[in-house]
Amino acid sequence: MSAKIKSHFEGKKYIMEEITKFDNANIENKALLEINQEALATLESTDAKSLESTDAESFIKPWIPVPRPWSVKQVNGKEYSDNADKDTNGLPDPGQTLLWAGNGLTSDGVDYPTGGQVDAMANSGDAYFNSLVGDRVAMLFSTTYEDQIRYELPQVQVGGIWATKNQIDQPGPGIDQGVHDVDGLEVWGPNNFSDATYYSVYGDVTFDPLTNNVVSGAVFDQSNNVIFSREEIAKAVANVTQIDPRKILGYVNVDAMMVSGKQIVFSIDSIPELGLDGGEIFVYNQSTGASSFLYHGGHLWDTSFNVQKTYGTVTENINALEAVPIHTYTWDSEPLIPDLSPLDVSAVGFEV
Repeated sequence: MSAKIKSHFEGKKYIMEEITKFDNANIENKALLEINQEALATLESTDAKSLESTDAESFIKPWIPVPRPWSVKQVNGKEYSDNADKDTNGLPDPGQTLLWAGNGLTSDGVDYPTGGQVDAMANSGDAYFNSLVGDRVAMLFSTTYEDQIRYELPQVQVGGIWATKNQIDQPGPGIDQGVHDVDGLEVWGPNNFSDATYYSVYGDVTFDPLTNNVVSGAVFDQSNNVIFSREEIAKAVANVTQIDPRKILGYVNVDAMMVSGKQIVFSIDSIPELGLDGGEIFVYNQSTGASSFLYHGGHLWDTSFNVQKTYGTVTENINALEAVPIHTYTWDSEPLIPDLSPLDVSAVGFEV
C-alpha cells in the first residue's frame, strides 16, 4: 500500500475513533460530532484508486497535531461588555452589552435593568460548561485593562490571543473609541441576538432605575432576581481558600462567569487584604454546596498560578470567561477535509 493511501485510511480511522467518543445526547458535543461525520463522509467519497493515479505525494499528508481553538469566525453569537458600559455609538450606557461580528463592527445587545457597571455575563446554560470543567476544551479569558481576548488550551499551559481589539470593536465615527476593556463575555448564542440571560455588576449590588429598587446579589437574571447570592459565593470561595467567609463577604465581587443550571464557574475581583489576586477561578455547585478551584490547562487556577508570567497579561485579575472547542488535527499542506461552517447553535439547542 502506498504512503498516500495509508495516510488516507489512517485519517479515516482517526475520525471514526473521534466520533465514537461523543455522547450523541450531549448538546455540547453536537457541533464536533457533525463536523467529524461530514469529514468522514468526505474521506469515504474519495476513491483509493484515484489517489494512486494522482500525481504528487502532497495530495494526502500524514496528520500533524496542531491544537488550536475554533476561530472567531467559527463561533456564533459573540457578545461583550466594555468597561465602562457603552452603546454601539460609544455613548455611556450602564447595563448595555455589545454584539460583535468579528470584523470590528458591533450592534447593541441586551440593556440590563441596572444603573451599575456590568462586569460579568452568561447564559443560564452555557455551552461547553462541563467540557471546560473537565479540561477538554479551550478556555477564553481576558484580564482587567485588556482590549483583547486570550485562550488557554486544555491539558497544557499553552495559550495565545483569540480575538484582537480590531476584531472585537473598532473605533467608529464621533466619540466611539472602540473597545477599552473586555469586562464580560458570552458566545454561542444566535447571531445578532443577545442570549446573555444572567449578569453581574461591579460591587454585586444593582440599582434598578425602573423600580428604584436596590438589590444585593452576585448574579441576577434580566428581571433582577438573584440567581447566586453574595453569601453563597463568599462561602464557596471560603471553602476552597480556608479564609473566613465573613471577611470575604465584605469584599466579594463576581468578575467573570459561566453558568449551567445550578453550577457556576466564576472569578472574583482581587482582594489584596485577604491575599487573593483575582486570578483564581472557582467552580461551585449550588445544589450540593461543593466548590473547588478550576482545573484547566493541566493546572489549578489558584492563587499560586501566575497568570501574568504565564500568558503576559496586563494584570492577574480575570474579568471574562468563556469556552470553545479545539481543532485537534490538521494537514501539513492543503487540507483534504473542507473548512466547515459552524452549526447554527440556536437551532440545535446549544444553550437553554
